Order: sequence, then C-alpha cells, then structure tokens
Amino acid sequence: MGAYLSSPICDKDTITSSNDRLAYAASSMQGWRMSQEDAHNAILDFDDKTSFFAVYDGHGGAEIALYCARHLPDFLKQLDSYQEGRLKDALIEGFLKFDSLLLDPNVKEILQTLADLKDKNDNDEQIDDASDGVIVSTNVSEELNVEEAQLLKKEAELPIEELLKRYGDDGKTFQSPMISKNKAHNLLKVDDKTTKNVE
Repeated sequence: MGAYLSSPICDKDTITSSNDRLAYAASSMQGWRMSQEDAHNAILDFDDKTSFFAVYDGHGGAEIALYCARHLPDFLKQLDSYQEGRLKDALIEGFLKFDSLLLDPNVKEILQTLADLKDKNDNDEQIDDASDGVIVSTNVSEELNVEEAQLLKKEAELPIEELLKRYGDDGKTFQSPMISKNKAHNLLKVDDKTTKNVE
C-alpha cells in the first residue's frame, strides 16, 4: 500500500499530568503510517505562569518533529519577546527563526543522523518521563548518544575560551528532555553558534 500500512496500528501511548493551574491528557497513535512521524511537548511548568503544549507533524520527516520537540521550547524561552511577556510575538518570531535554524548545516547534520536512526529502527514510540513533556521513539538512548557524540566532536575542536564561555560557571545545566529525571545525565545544549546565526 505504498507509504501506508494495510491496516492501522491502533495502539495508543497516553500521558496525563496536572499542576495547580490545569490538568491534561495527550495520546499518540501511529495509525496507517509506516512509522510514527509525530512528536509533541506537554510541559506543565514551562515557567512560573505558562504551560507549553505543541504537536509537531512529522510529515516533513520524523527527525524534524523530534528535533523540534527537543529544542523549540528552550529556543522560545531565549527570545527577548518571550522574556518580556509578549507571547504572541514570541511564537511568531520563534517559529520563523527556528524554521531558519533548521536550514543551518550543523542542524542538518543532526537531522540526517536522526533520520538515519529512524529509518534503521522504525519502532513504536515510547513515552519517556511524562514531566519531561516529550514523546519520542524507543531508540532514544542511541539517538542521544549519536547527537551527543557529534556535539562533543565539534567541541573538541573549539578553543578552551569558547568552551568556557559556552559552559562556564553560569549556574545553568541543560538537562535533556529525552532522559527521565531519575537518570543523572547532563547533556549539552544545541550549539550556541547555531542559535546565534539566525538572530
């Protein structure tokens, strides 16, 4: 049947959570597609007053949806418009700038790696820790190891001053949304130079 299955996969992965402001439930189903192409965020406490929910349609490629789920929330938070409380402007600006970011050669390399892994593994998706707010494919650890290795390789070639500037003692740690909170792995943020190229 081409790009579709002869019968749908109707298994659903569901997450639910709540805080003092709201409660939510989200479900994902592969359906007729050859593999799960979509990803989404469900982040109750995006900041003090805001929750963040997003669905990323993977018809442009499952790797794009996964990359967006991993990186768009933090990308939005870095925008001046978001920090100034202009949420509508932040969404417009954020989507346009993030769209440009997807064309950056460094990001394209990561997307290609994710696409290769997806093609190789085409498994059902799984729900990682619900409080992390991201639904991803089952081969998360391999995807993260490849992405982390790419970043480490790039950083190995950087001058030490650049590394200290990027990851110096600024009190920030970047926890991957792909890792459950009960695991103590800290992973590196998307290359700061990549983010700055689109500003």
